[in-house]
Amino acid sequence: MPGRPCKSQWRRRGGLHVTLRDNSPYLYIIGTVRVGARSERVQFSTRLHNEAPGAWEAAETIRLRREREALDRVLYNRPPPRPMEHLVSDYLARHEYSHSIRKAAKEIAQAFEGILVADLDRDRIEAHLNKRFAPHELGSRRQHETILHAMLVLAVRERSLYQVPYWNRIPYKPHKGAHVAKYFLPGEVELLIECADYHLKPILAVLYATGAKLRQTLLLLREHVHLERGQGRVLLTDTAGGGFYSRPLHDYAVDQICIWLLRRHDDHPQLFLTHVGKPYRGNARISGKIGTAFRIARERCSAELERRGYRERAEVMAQVTPQWLRHNFANTLHKVYGMDARGIADAGMWADAANVHRNYVSSVPEIIEHQIRKLPLGQTLAEPPTAV
Repeated sequence: MPGRPCKSQWRRRGGLHVTLRDNSPYLYIIGTVRVGARSERVQFSTRLHNEAPGAWEAAETIRLRREREALDRVLYNRPPPRPMEHLVSDYLARHEYSHSIRKAAKEIAQAFEGILVADLDRDRIEAHLNKRFAPHELGSRRQHETILHAMLVLAVRERSLYQVPYWNRIPYKPHKGAHVAKYFLPGEVELLIECADYHLKPILAVLYATGAKLRQTLLLLREHVHLERGQGRVLLTDTAGGGFYSRPLHDYAVDQICIWLLRRHDDHPQLFLTHVGKPYRGNARISGKIGTAFRIARERCSAELERRGYRERAEVMAQVTPQWLRHNFANTLHKVYGMDARGIADAGMWADAANVHRNYVSSVPEIIEHQIRKLPLGQTLAEPPTAV
């Protein structure tokens, strides 16, 4: 009974009860909830010390709530009430997720704040997604939906939801382009940069000349570059460890940056700006900031290559992404200059040389290439031996 110690052998028949064990000072709730042939066993500690003021009354309140939740599960097949923000917190606490996933999860918690997980239905989900994302933001919406679905799967696994609700998700469409070597022929990148808008030209030039990541390049400051022909240098941040890499900057990239800075009349410390003259922010969708401008430049370049008679290369150019410039940097250092994996990793700021060796060096080893080119192919049938 509340207000007095209760021996473990004093138990009500059926239902849950508060008890004090001999080997623990904390109050426990133990019992079995039975409805017909169905039952559910409950046993857990309230973490309330039995001598604390009001401990028995608080434990009794917990008992009543847990007994009602157990009855809902056993009798009405209802999951226990759990707010969405609690589910999001549980989801983020399980792994060290990236910035983009954590940001999307916090948006989900804010959008469905105060709504129980069991009450989240198709209408609420689609209303939020249609309001949050524009019709053309398919990639961002697909990522958001994937994270929400993973949370709901976790809720099903934790028995706070019986089934993931259905909604019209954005279908995943894999890239159907042909797999080609991510390697540019001389003059192709220059033509791509020539076809780009003026704010995109210096960005592509730095990517082309350094093999840096897109985030490293877009977040550069003016003080990070030394613009002198023959002695140009750039200081790139390490996005993983927080350090810096000092790399030489080709004169071609130096010229593109100088032309870009001469067009500017602002006081922003950032080296690159968007098409509306605002700095790039270090958020999760930073690659999408140049997506439209890059796609336009790629289409212009592909059309120009086809006009000049390079139809095959025009088809390759139509598949190009900004990441190809980083691949081209590694492929050029290996195939043209014969640099090994360790040197390419240092030049391109790869953390693991094994990754470079697997993707760029070991794909076409010199010994295998030499032997394949010497295969005895294209020979005629030899004359039969003369009988003695």
